[in-house]
Amino acid sequence: MVQLANRDASRPAWSRTAWCGHQVMINVLIGVVALVIFGATFRAGTERGMDQLVTWEGYGRVLNAVAAVMTKERFGVGGYALSNCIHNELENRGFTSDPEITKRLGVTVPQNLRAPFLDQVLADMHRDLPNVSENCKLAVRGLGADDLGYVDFAKIAFSLFGLHVRAFYYLFFLIYGLTLFCALLERRNDRLGQIILIGTAALVYASCYYSDFLLLPEPSGSGNMLNPRFMPVLALIPGVHLLLILVDKAQLNWWRIAYARLNWWPIAIVTFQSMVILFAIHIRASAVWWLLTFILAAVWLFVLALREARRKGKAGRLTPYRAVAAQWPAVLPVLVIALGVKAVAWTLHPVYREGGWLQHHAMWHSIYYSLQFHPKYPEKYAAYHDGQGGDAMPIAAAMRYLKDHPEEDKPDIYLAGKSLKYSAMERLDRLAFFEFARRDPWFTFETFFIIKAKLILDDIVNQTRLEWSRATWEGHLFFILVIVLSAVLAARDRADMQRLSRLTAIFGVGALASLLIPFLTVVFVQVMTEEIMAIQLAACLLLSLALANIVRACTRYYVERTSQEGMAVTAE
Repeated sequence: MVQLANRDASRPAWSRTAWCGHQVMINVLIGVVALVIFGATFRAGTERGMDQLVTWEGYGRVLNAVAAVMTKERFGVGGYALSNCIHNELENRGFTSDPEITKRLGVTVPQNLRAPFLDQVLADMHRDLPNVSENCKLAVRGLGADDLGYVDFAKIAFSLFGLHVRAFYYLFFLIYGLTLFCALLERRNDRLGQIILIGTAALVYASCYYSDFLLLPEPSGSGNMLNPRFMPVLALIPGVHLLLILVDKAQLNWWRIAYARLNWWPIAIVTFQSMVILFAIHIRASAVWWLLTFILAAVWLFVLALREARRKGKAGRLTPYRAVAAQWPAVLPVLVIALGVKAVAWTLHPVYREGGWLQHHAMWHSIYYSLQFHPKYPEKYAAYHDGQGGDAMPIAAAMRYLKDHPEEDKPDIYLAGKSLKYSAMERLDRLAFFEFARRDPWFTFETFFIIKAKLILDDIVNQTRLEWSRATWEGHLFFILVIVLSAVLAARDRADMQRLSRLTAIFGVGALASLLIPFLTVVFVQVMTEEIMAIQLAACLLLSLALANIVRACTRYYVERTSQEGMAVTAE
């Protein structure tokens, strides 16, 4: 942004005043458009009742988070531990999908997960917390084989907006709104960047209300944007924003730090957006592809900076250090994410280590689960897994591995001598997977590289086609306008063209890297939300870049043709 702001520094005073007034008007217009998109996204959710429910599919994760928050309030026990007593009491009062419990209470699933009923359950449970026995403090456990961030999300939501279901909805849009506001404010002198951010916000709207991510009937559908499966979308605006700063070659003069004269504004913005990305990863580990994107971007731009310095004859002893410093908008989020993940590990309750509970979603469980996507799995390997399907199948695989390898069957892998610890199950699923791959390498190869690759491609194409068919003509027009505006803005300026080219390359590689998540784990539309959105955004950037090159080529041809005609007239 420093470069962009300096472009017009040489203008006369009266010209700069007029230019500033013009820029303010454009910023106001862009702000209004962003506010309309944000407001439409918020309102469309409330009109569909998305603010009034806990999703059927994701209720278990939300229940665990609420139980952990109440455990902390009742017993002062933190570290993402929850009391079994509080968890079971919430279930018995109706925070469940068990039809027997809901029948006893006179409601049905999923009506019991709607705000009128669930708000009363939360209020009554909170009122009765002092009556929960002190002995329940001893019966605490981890969340399971899942990510922990929803505990913090619930804690912040209840603290800010009160103990009710709508608090989750309000916090989601508060975070989303702040990231969009900060991004547009920081990019206030970057028209191309603002258009890309507006287009990204429009993509969020389309993904919420035109695709099947949230609109499929429950329990197969995600229900609303508060389902942990959808929450990584919160990282989309911050991620795009940080990449825009990075390709803008935002400079950080380290000598200013020593003299305490550093402009804190860019650092604060980048830190805030990095913390939102960390929060998204904390809630759903599938968003970790952003970490890989920033690392790849920093390395690639570092190499380009060195090559450019050599080409210009400016390479020196300090060039590598300056090239590294120039990548600070990518280095800072990497540090924030790495330190944040480590900080969470430090704060875990001892029960996580003692009971083998995981602090993230089980990975090898999902990898082994993937073998079920092969159409020949039922006839070839269902019996091997005792006829188990779904999430029970990897558990059966772990038990089968213990049966075939009795030396691995030790007392310390069991929880209370009954069920496998989640950490042990992850290790056994990993061993079982590699044993399976050695036994039938072609089946494994075919599953991951042919069948799942086709499923991923089909999901991306189908959801994109669905969004386009469901969108109104105004939506189609807005999409075309964003593509055209981005192309025209890039085509008119060589520096903007370079920025768009680099952003497209970096984000495209990152979007492709995000597909490693479904490639390794499971391929369902509801768990591929941010990956499909990333591919769609990368495709939009590529369209803009292609159109910008066409515009530049046409402009160059027109200028040359006009020049030749002028020379011909002069010669006559």
